Amino acid sequence: MSLKIKGALVASLLPVLFAPGLAAAGDSTVTLSMMTGAMYDTNVELVPESMHHECFRLDASKCGGDYVLTLSPRIDLMNEQKNYSLDFQYSPTGYAYLGHPNLDYVSQLASAAVTGAISPRTRFFLRDTYTYTMESLLATTTGIQTARGAIVSNVAAVGGDHDATAKSNVAVSASDAEVWYRFPGTVSSRTDNAAVTDSYKMTDNLSVRGTYSFMNIYFDSGSNTNIQNHTVSAGFTYSATPTVVLDVSAGAFYSPDIGQYNWVGSASISKTFQASTWTASYSRGVVPTGLVAEEAINQTYTLAWTYSMTSDFDIGVSGDYAKNKTIPQTVLDVTSYDARLGGTWRINSWATLAAGVTHFDQWSKGGTLAGEAFSRSTIFANLTLIPLERRF
Repeated sequence: MSLKIKGALVASLLPVLFAPGLAAAGDSTVTLSMMTGAMYDTNVELVPESMHHECFRLDASKCGGDYVLTLSPRIDLMNEQKNYSLDFQYSPTGYAYLGHPNLDYVSQLASAAVTGAISPRTRFFLRDTYTYTMESLLATTTGIQTARGAIVSNVAAVGGDHDATAKSNVAVSASDAEVWYRFPGTVSSRTDNAAVTDSYKMTDNLSVRGTYSFMNIYFDSGSNTNIQNHTVSAGFTYSATPTVVLDVSAGAFYSPDIGQYNWVGSASISKTFQASTWTASYSRGVVPTGLVAEEAINQTYTLAWTYSMTSDFDIGVSGDYAKNKTIPQTVLDVTSYDARLGGTWRINSWATLAAGVTHFDQWSKGGTLAGEAFSRSTIFANLTLIPLERRF
């Protein structure tokens, strides 16, 4: 399905939100907000460290950091009915680079979702998210920073679940994810995925599950233009105490197109205190990298801590460590980490102030980018205002 068709499907949900006879009085909410901010970025051109000296020698104005002003209006529409709810969000964000006006651009984010219940035991969902950005870290979840350039992504998903008994549940889902890179040195891809999960609640604190999924990755160039994967996994969720939750899954996948077996899995643990929460997680899965026409094993380690100092002021620190290595051959081997520290102050019901710092590092140990490294830090402050929130 083309991105234009998907965009039309997202837009077609708007009339449904307020269609006569569907939305009863008081069931629809519209929220208008505006976020304005300032940021200092130490590497606005996203120049690799190996090219810094050459960059400054040729044109120092195109290297180093810059101050960036942002402006982001947003509209949220929501309609709630007895058996379903409809949500729509649209938010463009303008970026103005004070010393690099040639980099100015406007990103786009639009999403629509329908969730509901066919019966007390059967639920469904349908959602679609469209993004346009110059930042690969915002367009994908691989943790790979590509060169600066236009990236269009769209993720559509549909699914549902059914309570077969009081303790068992069956869930099915299907998704289509497209990422299109509009600049040289990248490979666009489309990933179709279908999965079925059977879960069973053994006790009040323990539930187990089994999952089968099928994935098809299509690349728009290269020798391996189409790769299929079959994955089988099992897992459990265990509440050790009311404040400690552990989730673990593990399995294997087979790719007949490249004759490759490998393992996948995930694990997470969270601990909630009176005013804070700790979370640690690990995941291992198969992804397209956007840089080569090969699938890669992505491993991501995440650690996060949030603390509510008061009912209106929160702080948080988090970090991701990601490894991406192509299979069966090491065409690409990229490692990165991303650290974030920030705080949020809800001044009142219609104004929120946020500020923080971030740091990102990336390096390659093998393949076509062997020896290449990349570094970037930002410091930012944002003010979000909500001039209108109306229910009708």
